[in-house]
Amino acid sequence: MKTSSTILIILNFIFITVLPLFTIWLLINLIALPFKELFPTFHDFISIFLIWILPGYFFLSLISTKFNKLSLLFMDLREPTQEEAEIVIPLISDVKSKCDISQDVSIFIYDDETDMNAMALGNAVILSTSLIRSADEMELSGVIAHEFGHIFYNDSDYNSIVIFLSYPFQIIASLSNGLNKVFESQPLLRSIIALPFTLLTMVLSIFYFIFLLLTSRLSRAKEFRADQFAANNGYSNGLYSFLKKILVMSNKQSLFERLRSSHPATSKRMLRLEKIYQTTL
Repeated sequence: MKTSSTILIILNFIFITVLPLFTIWLLINLIALPFKELFPTFHDFISIFLIWILPGYFFLSLISTKFNKLSLLFMDLREPTQEEAEIVIPLISDVKSKCDISQDVSIFIYDDETDMNAMALGNAVILSTSLIRSADEMELSGVIAHEFGHIFYNDSDYNSIVIFLSYPFQIIASLSNGLNKVFESQPLLRSIIALPFTLLTMVLSIFYFIFLLLTSRLSRAKEFRADQFAANNGYSNGLYSFLKKILVMSNKQSLFERLRSSHPATSKRMLRLEKIYQTTL
């Protein structure tokens, strides 16, 4: 299962990222070649940017979901303090055993006294200080079980694929903005070089918007699945109690915000858990 998902990520990286980058690099070189003497710095910058910086960033993004220590370079995380470890480690061990999670799981903490949140990254569970401080043991166990659901279903691999699929649009949009600024004072060159990228960005924006809606819907489905995983392993009450607690603090979302959200509405998650609980009676 893990091998096939990793191969899928690599194939997406090659066909969705490397090939478009190489194609854009060729186009840029062909277009900018006549103006190389006029704009050598810009020409060299584009070449370095497309060939070294972006692929390097993509590669780090790819492996950061697998190697937790590398992720610490990009996220403001830390190891649990002794006091936090005394609360969290026993719960992690207990939930891990009951959920039959075979992978080694790392625990990281991020300092935030207002956001009661948790996330799974690769085989790591990340908890906020506010969550540890505000949730009781039953609620914290329910949240941890939910995050173990993401680990069990390898949801980090899915998130990596979504990020890679979005890169081509972001690259073209960035190039369009950059080219328009570079040739802002030269309308003729701007219309020849920057306009095609601008038009392409406008067309791709429609598809990118649809892509965002679809991936957001899939992300919400994965959140429901992680809730189901927690409930199936006996943690529905704790998760429900936690969701009830954060429902009070939730702001009402607009229709567009709900469509774009990676998480379902808290009230809908609670209703799902109620139905799951009723079916087990």
